[in-house]
Amino acid sequence: MAKNISRKAGSLTLGSAMLLMSMIPAASAFAATAPAVVSVTLSSEQGTVAVGNTVSFTATAVQSGTGTPLYQFWYEGVNGNWHSTSWSTSNSFSLPPLKQGSYEVVVYAKDKGQAIPANSEGTNSNQFVNVDSSATLTAPTLTNVAPGTTLTFTASSKNLTDPVYQLWIQSPDGNWFASGDYQSSPTFQVTAALAGDYHAVLYAKDLNAPQTAAFSEYSKATFDAFGQAAAVKLSATSSSLVADGAASDTITAMVVDNNGNTVGNFNGTVTLTAPSGMTFANGSDTTTLTITNGTAAVTVTASTSLIGSESITTSGLVANSGESTASVVSYGSVTVTTVSPVATELLVSAATSTVPNNTSTSDTVTITLGDQAGNPLPTGVTSTFYAVTADVVGAGTLSGGASSTTEFVGDGAPASFTVYSEPDVAGSIGIMASAQNLATGTTTIEAVGVGQAAQLGVSSTTGTLSAATTYTVSSSSSFTLASGTTETTYTVTLEDAAGQAVTAPSAETFYLTDNATTGMAYVVNGTSATLIPQTGDTVAVTVATNDTTATFTVVNTTTQASPATLTLTAESGDVANVATNAPLSTTASTSYMFVTGPAYQLAVTGTESIAEGKSATYTAQVEDSVGNAVADANAVVTFTITGSGTFANGATTLTELTNASGAASVTVDAATSAGTYTVSATISPSLTEPTSAVTATVTSPAATVAELGLSVVGPTANSYSGTTLTLPGLSSATATITEENAIQAGVSEATDNLNVSTSNGDVVLATNSGVIQSGTTLSISGAETVSFEVVGGTAGTATVTVTDTSDPSVAPVSFTVDVQPLASSTMSAANESGAGNVSGDTAAVTVNGKAVTADYAASVTDFATYNQATGEFTVLTPVIEPSVTISNSSGVVTTATVAVWEVAGSAYYVALDETPGTGAAASTDYVGVTITSPYSGSTVEMAVNSGAYDGNSVTTDSAYVAIATENSSGTWTVAPSQSFVVNTKVSLTTNGPTVVYPVLMQQP
Repeated sequence: MAKNISRKAGSLTLGSAMLLMSMIPAASAFAATAPAVVSVTLSSEQGTVAVGNTVSFTATAVQSGTGTPLYQFWYEGVNGNWHSTSWSTSNSFSLPPLKQGSYEVVVYAKDKGQAIPANSEGTNSNQFVNVDSSATLTAPTLTNVAPGTTLTFTASSKNLTDPVYQLWIQSPDGNWFASGDYQSSPTFQVTAALAGDYHAVLYAKDLNAPQTAAFSEYSKATFDAFGQAAAVKLSATSSSLVADGAASDTITAMVVDNNGNTVGNFNGTVTLTAPSGMTFANGSDTTTLTITNGTAAVTVTASTSLIGSESITTSGLVANSGESTASVVSYGSVTVTTVSPVATELLVSAATSTVPNNTSTSDTVTITLGDQAGNPLPTGVTSTFYAVTADVVGAGTLSGGASSTTEFVGDGAPASFTVYSEPDVAGSIGIMASAQNLATGTTTIEAVGVGQAAQLGVSSTTGTLSAATTYTVSSSSSFTLASGTTETTYTVTLEDAAGQAVTAPSAETFYLTDNATTGMAYVVNGTSATLIPQTGDTVAVTVATNDTTATFTVVNTTTQASPATLTLTAESGDVANVATNAPLSTTASTSYMFVTGPAYQLAVTGTESIAEGKSATYTAQVEDSVGNAVADANAVVTFTITGSGTFANGATTLTELTNASGAASVTVDAATSAGTYTVSATISPSLTEPTSAVTATVTSPAATVAELGLSVVGPTANSYSGTTLTLPGLSSATATITEENAIQAGVSEATDNLNVSTSNGDVVLATNSGVIQSGTTLSISGAETVSFEVVGGTAGTATVTVTDTSDPSVAPVSFTVDVQPLASSTMSAANESGAGNVSGDTAAVTVNGKAVTADYAASVTDFATYNQATGEFTVLTPVIEPSVTISNSSGVVTTATVAVWEVAGSAYYVALDETPGTGAAASTDYVGVTITSPYSGSTVEMAVNSGAYDGNSVTTDSAYVAIATENSSGTWTVAPSQSFVVNTKVSLTTNGPTVVYPVLMQQP
């Protein structure tokens, strides 16, 4: 990296003194006569200096008397050599293009009448420039280090001259201390005297640079000093709880070492137990806390029966895999005092926080007795009823316009009354309740003007499944999610343009879609699940009439790294206002983050077929209940093997730890004779399904798949080069995969799964069962080969890859597809229909003075030239011949005016007087191009001159160009020169890619 320029003023102290003194000018004293230079400073532009740039310096001399200052510049380059300029009146100097390393620049100054200084004793100033220099501090790798431990740090640097180092440490109490003066040794010893977080900063500089941070490179590191986890401490936020069944306190658990210091890097769990009647957040008097970085907190709720001092205790401290605790752990407790509830205040609440003021609208207000914790007073505490005065002020009133009412409130007997907004009066409606010996209670309701439904607001909350749940997708499809799996609930709110909730004037239905790629998200209702589609109306979310919100819950099976966008689109027919029948046309989007469930099962994968004497790798992966990999490091996996194989070390049992991804692997050596073996794996700590196995067949090499053979048959003999398939648009080729043994002979008994994918979705893959998606798995069972079709889409390139997912040791095969523009073979003539315009019909015409037989123009190239590379058509100029006799294949003779083309020595005609596709006479006649997709279910649409596509839903479409216009006299005039563009849009599949081909046609 480039570095800033540093500078200092004053005398120069240089390293390597003997060498330097031989290079600096010889000594002499300055002349004692005036004028003389008494000081000099050196400056340069400040900023970042990059490799290859230069730096300019300016010297400024201060003189006694009036004279002419002279300057000489010296610099030390990255190789240690010194270079100088001659004495001159120029006070500026530039370094040559900079290389990595350190530069020292020195300027000497004297008056023109002074003698030349020597032995570096003249008036001078210097600066240092570091280019792409850096420092690195390597801290020891630590887990738990007891306070008092001495640690070793190592320094290094880059592109500094004779580097020296200084280390600074900030201890947990915030104080900084240094290692001492700069030193050439890169090793430092630091004693961690206190427990906690330490911060270290290394400074590195040139030997001759000033001892300040401004002239140094630096590097940072942190480390922690904690003892081993030896005890659990508890503390409570409050020392007193009201026994009302609602008052709560926060209990904090801290894991500490033997010195009472919090072990800030401890992670694990601990069990808390409260007296019967008190409950934790899980609704029980016992809970297991997850400790992160030494601490955890939980809320405890008071009972209605316990009065007095009660203890909450700890037990069962468990460290995560890879961490440890002391051999003996002390468990602490905390005392919480509960007191009897008494009535101390009035609690006032409204059913809703806002009411419309378009018309007078009601809201219900409730007054309840509150205890000293601010919670409703439990039933049975007092028999006293309180006379409560409730006053209403602001933008609302009581019934009949009153502003005050008296209500009676008792233990377990709240009072309710109705408040009304005033029409067209916006603002706050204030309600104040007061009674003797009780604190006053208040609440506020906002009266707002509400518009008609205009938009959707979407919010979400997450929760977890309290029990394993099996969801049914269809009669043949279901999945199970384990307890603890995350589910996301979305609330859809119907809003006006200002974002205020409005009631639905009628049932408002919105269709839910997503843009997920590999992830599969479902809307669940009870135990039913529906996959969220990318398009369509299979998932509906409805805000019922007079409701403001609707909810839906989403879970997922397969995952993807990035969140998906969920989109809600209003159903056609939704209305914003029943009276005006105004439509509600709105969409809303939110995101869904795919989640992996808790560790549930172990899955072993590996080849199920292996040659005699060969080796294979088997992997045990921790998964959630639907097969997503779960990161679970340092779990113990025990592998066993039975049958015709052993592990690499010759054993039949082997123990491995899972890596950070939750996977552990072993290598199996197959026996040298045919047979089978089974690899089993069991994990500890145990999971719901802790064991998995794979059985492999050991076969002779001739019966073992060792490689994949590939052959490709394209439209022409030269379409496939062996690595690249050249494919015109809308044409196809067949790729065949052969499962081969080590001598490239087919393995006919192979049972395998092959994954076929394309790097470009516009190159479509298909089988005889129809179009497939990229990444589809093809199965081979009892056969040597499997084939699939490659269909050319938009012009460009793609790589098609085939992978053996059953045996990763088999190398994948791939080939490149180079898709060209549309070939003329994919097009046919789109010309006149009617008498004489039938394939096989002929006409006797004269071409270039010769009587010839002209065939009906059935191909585009019969009347035009086509440049495939550019997509350009040039329509040839026809000759118009009247009263031509046309004979068809059935012997029927027709007389018509025809347009005749001579193409490559042959003659072609089109009978005029017809409108395309109708057979009716017309004043203008046409020829054109027809595009036909060869794939069932696809559609073709064409547009002319950037106009709208015609909306066809069939596999064929045509575009036409005028060739001649009939005069009133019955003669014909060839159309003037013109050019236009025909765009062809081909939708190859319902959900697959749509490709567009530009075709340029020109008429002379």
